[in-house]
Amino acid sequence: SYLFQTDLGDPVSCVFVNDFGCLAGSMLGKVMYYSFRDGEAETLAAFSDEGVRGLYVDAEMSYATLMDVCKGWHSEAPYQSSLSVNFRTWDRKNAQNVKHILQRGPWVLVLF
Repeated sequence: SYLFQTDLGDPVSCVFVNDFGCLAGSMLGKVMYYSFRDGEAETLAAFSDEGVRGLYVDAEMSYATLMDVCKGWHSEAPYQSSLSVNFRTWDRKNAQNVKHILQRGPWVLVLF
């Protein structure tokens, strides 16, 4: 059997795995989490206008970086959303869009 199920035309764009669990993100913003503690797969986000660019999981939170937003969920059931940071609101004078997002572990670099 498969760990995560995706829809036709919505391929997985990134994957993150560590000792706590596995996160997978799709091109249409679907975020799926598999907890190694619980042994269950859960869909954290079903759809977004942007694809998932980066993922990270630690003992307390799961994070997904999309084009203009970073979202976070608790890593234990009921997986409630607890964080949402919009990169466009950081500098109101800058009218440019996000060009690139680089992520390594918990660190994210956003290039405008």
